[in-house]
Amino acid sequence: MSKWEVMRNTGCYQVWRQTRPLRPGEPMHSGVREMRGCFHTEAEAQAYADQLNREEEETDGE
Repeated sequence: MSKWEVMRNTGCYQVWRQTRPLRPGEPMHSGVREMRGCFHTEAEAQAYADQLNREEEETDGE
């Protein structure tokens, strides 16, 4: 799967990643995104995304 990233949503920041490749001509939509959390600041969201990415890298290395 792809890396966790931060996006601004209405009133908060969320952490998301793409769960599968898009089909030809398919636009990005919520059906191919996994979302986590609702953070007040971008820094909080980025710290959480970094943590999730580190955990995944550790799991992939085992």
